[in-house]
Amino acid sequence: MIAMSNENYKDKIRKVLAMLEGAKTPGEAQAASLALQRLMARSGLTADDVEALGADDVEIPILEEGVYIGTNDTVWKKLLAAVIADNFRCEVMICSAVKNLRMKTMVFIGHEEDVQVASECYKLTIKVAQRCFKRYSKWRSDRCFPIDTKSKKVRNSYYVGFVEGLNEAYSSQVTENQELAIALLLPSDVRAFVDTKNLDYAPNRKVGFDNQHIRSHGYQDGYSYGTAHSLD
Repeated sequence: MIAMSNENYKDKIRKVLAMLEGAKTPGEAQAASLALQRLMARSGLTADDVEALGADDVEIPILEEGVYIGTNDTVWKKLLAAVIADNFRCEVMICSAVKNLRMKTMVFIGHEEDVQVASECYKLTIKVAQRCFKRYSKWRSDRCFPIDTKSKKVRNSYYVGFVEGLNEAYSSQVTENQELAIALLLPSDVRAFVDTKNLDYAPNRKVGFDNQHIRSHGYQDGYSYGTAHSLD
């Protein structure tokens, strides 16, 4: 097999960046993002190298996109946003411009294509976690061990476990592939941009749990989902 030169890799990366820009569905965007990460790992190009390869060699714009969390279950959704951001070259912050939205809105910050993919992945993963929770609740009910699905402690137990499992699945992939770890580093221009913004990091909060069994089941579902949607 003939090894590709860096110029060939750059041509392929430019095409993938164009695919990201023109993606019409979350699935197309996620597929293009994962293809970009694989190309970066194989080529040895750094994040800064890729930043210089935008369409027509123009500067890649930095985007801020808010995602509404809601009034309930905010803790696990903040944890999920942080996990997604770490795996899609973004930063996620709390909006501090509007005081009454501080606990309801998170902002993904990064290169435009990364933020778009991260935002869609975040929304999709919330729906997946909620479907899994409903399935787990039905499984418990069918076995005459129902759970109180309206209890915040019960929901937190499952959903935080789900996020922990997802994070473990992603972390394992990065640990096994140091080139991928480099490819996922937050670009330096995004870091500089974040430092100029009036935004706050999500505060760490204690999470109430109903019991470890529910949390463990959520962890298993999150890990399975993360493994099925491999980053590499």
